[in-house]
Amino acid sequence: MKDYKQVTQSVFKKAEQRIAEKKRRSSIIRRNVLAGAGIAAVLCVVLLQNDDIRSAIKSLPKLASSSWSNKSSKNPYTTTDASTTAITTKKSAVTTKNTTSETTASTTTTTETTTAETETTTTLVIGQPQEETVVTTAPLDPEKPSKIADKPLLYLNSLHANVTHASGDILELDDGNTISLEYGANNYRGRFKTGDRLQYNANFVYDNNDDIYYFVDGYIEDSDFEYDPDTYQDEFTSIDTTPYEEYYGHKGQPFDTAPIIDYKLLHSYSNFSFKSDVYYKMEARNIKIASFESTYEFTTEDGQLWRFNTFMNNSNIDFHSLKPGDTISFAADFAYNDSDDVLVALAFVMKKES
Repeated sequence: MKDYKQVTQSVFKKAEQRIAEKKRRSSIIRRNVLAGAGIAAVLCVVLLQNDDIRSAIKSLPKLASSSWSNKSSKNPYTTTDASTTAITTKKSAVTTKNTTSETTASTTTTTETTTAETETTTTLVIGQPQEETVVTTAPLDPEKPSKIADKPLLYLNSLHANVTHASGDILELDDGNTISLEYGANNYRGRFKTGDRLQYNANFVYDNNDDIYYFVDGYIEDSDFEYDPDTYQDEFTSIDTTPYEEYYGHKGQPFDTAPIIDYKLLHSYSNFSFKSDVYYKMEARNIKIASFESTYEFTTEDGQLWRFNTFMNNSNIDFHSLKPGDTISFAADFAYNDSDDVLVALAFVMKKES
């Protein structure tokens, strides 16, 4: 099969041959015309001496007009600088009307030609006959949207979790969490298998629709792994804790540059639930106390039970001064105990709002 260049060269060669042939025919016609003109001049002198011949010569223009017609030849190939182009061609429709009249001397035929022009647009390809070509381009697949872009980070920590099922980038753990490694570091993807015992100290983005935690940064390692802050510190996304320190009037724990999730945001997720043996760094602002279950244990108006230990209080608040109906704010690392359905605060800060 000829390639594109061979087809193009063939078209150019045929075009040059047609031009040469046309010039050759034009030269022959010019020679014949000149020769005919000379002969006609001689004949004209001789024939004009006869009256009958003179009458016949007068009718020659009409006879000549009936023997000519407008014919056009088309080049079936079109070459342009672009690979495809749209051209406009005009088609002529010819209507011929013949009128015959009888005379004693001759018969005269009159031809009337009517030309109607129509325009058509055809798409042509270099080196191809004039056939309409339709080019269909398949749409590009849209870029897959990220499920973690511009989403709040949720810091989670677990010291032991067994992998109950591993499939591709998905890890199902016995603590009830399902983790996706789709967006995390490549050295974690495809690394774990069913039965592995892990610990994770990392930042995630929670997807409420699928109830999946997408790993962002931090680490997921074997349960015997010993964490070295000097090695892994750069692996964590850190935040500016200054606004929290100023709000609560305290520096230090629980503000260690790890992201702090808004408890009310987690509470708004329909599929979210706290899991045992998992630690969460959270802040709850302007939440109202509904009732006290003990001196350091109370239930808030959303129904959540909270437990605080006075020895881990990093604020100056006096728990004995709190009562149902008070609005408070607090931040801490929390562990969830599913047997009592309680969130237990480790090091915490608290502020009474009203």
